[in-house]
Amino acid sequence: MKTFVLFITVQFCVVVTAFGQGNLQYFLTLNGNYFLPIGSDKQVYPIMGYDKDADPKFLLGGLGLGASVVKEWKEKFLLKGQANISSHAYWDEPIYLTDANANPLGSFVCKSVDYVMGITATIQYRLSKRVAIGPGLGADFLLVSISNLSEPFTHPDHLRNGHYKRVTPVIPLELSFYLNKVLLNVRYEQGLVNRFRDPLSEYEKEMNSLLVFEIGFKLN
Repeated sequence: MKTFVLFITVQFCVVVTAFGQGNLQYFLTLNGNYFLPIGSDKQVYPIMGYDKDADPKFLLGGLGLGASVVKEWKEKFLLKGQANISSHAYWDEPIYLTDANANPLGSFVCKSVDYVMGITATIQYRLSKRVAIGPGLGADFLLVSISNLSEPFTHPDHLRNGHYKRVTPVIPLELSFYLNKVLLNVRYEQGLVNRFRDPLSEYEKEMNSLLVFEIGFKLN
């Protein structure tokens, strides 16, 4: 755990240092996110919801905790860096079931969750005093990916997915609202590479795509 915390701290300090010293604003952030798989049969999982036919019935999706730093740059621009640890939830591709005679019994869909550390840095243009928008660069560091297997399997279990790349670069586009002590962000992150590892990448293709809604509370 100490190594894990140190790794996060070092990565975030790299982003902050890149902006140089000066008048920096720090924010503690909370986020809800939708994982939008491109190129696969996976489905979007709600941030929060209820489904009487699901198990469990209360659906809790992508959530995260992080920190942001903002620096004014010239008159019309802001430099913004952020780091977070988040869960990215989605309905995995259907599993088709058969009986002992290979007769189809239907399909089963399970919830999968990726636990990810994300880092982005953006250059934002001020549309007004409180509103700014801009693109940037970033990366997702996959910590672990878990599929939640439940009924109709005899022995419910959690299966770790080992077929995703550990690091994937992303391009973020962020819209920010600066409201006194509160920061509101809407961020779209588009992956640049196939997230499947070899040799599965030769047969499967999927790009990371994430829509993030974030609220930050100013610390200084």
